[in-house]
Amino acid sequence: MPAIHPILKLLAAAPDPGDDGERPADAEAWLALGSRLGLEGLVPALAAADLLTVPAALLAQAEQRRAAAGMEQGWIRACAQEALTALHAASIAAVPLKGPLLAARIYPTSLVRRSTDIDLLVAPADLQTALAVLAKLDYRLTDAHLTAHQLRHHHHVILQRSASPPLELHWAALHALGTRIEAADLLQRDGQLEPHAELVYLAAHAASHDFERSLWLFDLAALVIAQPALDLAGLNALAQRWHLARAWRHAQQQVVALLGPEALPWPVPAPDTTDQLVARGHRAYLHLPRKTVSRFAVHVACLLGRCDDPWRAAWLGQFAALRAAGDLAERRGLPVPGGWPPLPPFPPPWK
Repeated sequence: MPAIHPILKLLAAAPDPGDDGERPADAEAWLALGSRLGLEGLVPALAAADLLTVPAALLAQAEQRRAAAGMEQGWIRACAQEALTALHAASIAAVPLKGPLLAARIYPTSLVRRSTDIDLLVAPADLQTALAVLAKLDYRLTDAHLTAHQLRHHHHVILQRSASPPLELHWAALHALGTRIEAADLLQRDGQLEPHAELVYLAAHAASHDFERSLWLFDLAALVIAQPALDLAGLNALAQRWHLARAWRHAQQQVVALLGPEALPWPVPAPDTTDQLVARGHRAYLHLPRKTVSRFAVHVACLLGRCDDPWRAAWLGQFAALRAAGDLAERRGLPVPGGWPPLPPFPPPWK
């Protein structure tokens, strides 16, 4: 029997790999879970590793889903590689963030980790040139108002092309949790992401979205497995330098809570009182109805609890909200006072 990939062992033994509080009771439930999580091929892989008994008819159905997802993701990877090749040919340093190219590097071939879009990172100085290069591939900025909002307040713009996945072009990797990961922190001449930087970035991205998808935690565990030379001291120092120490800490706690202590090859800090409160809020957040004021309020509270400096994050957040309100008013044809928002948009710099 071939060796069992460690990520399969973690998934098979996870206390609760789903988001509904229940473990799959049988192969059919595992198949539904895999599709819901966006991880096709889970049932055939578990069956091949003798970790799950699967009826022949269900196994054939699962293989069909895996094959279909594999073709879909192959197309998305090809689109991502096409865009990267064009940018590199124009002497633009660019790297992929998250998504299908990451999945191809860190998951076994028996699993298809589904993505729906492409994320690429370039330096701010290269943004306009990169947009021109991608325009030659028929990628377009289709919503002028949305693009103007993203250029002012976000760290990426969204490009569209017929019959292709959306492409998010970033000029910063992250702008959340009261801090920012600049393109220069991740870009390398060889077009690859430095493993320590990639792991802390992925952890911060998941934290900024309240760990809403279990798949993001699987990604962290799979990347650690794929990079056995990762150094905990280096990871901690990088998270501290980026002002993401608490988000990095919470991400580790979420990984071991979901996949068990074997998911990370180092001891994870025990939750302090703040960690426990945020974890409790996170569980409430996952079960609250979407698009409700209560869910949004819990989400904001959890985000502040994951910030190294909640006051700085709150300062940034209030101006982000004011700017977003101004943009929404403009889009609806309402008058917006000149110089909106009325106060300086940035807090004091980090010490």
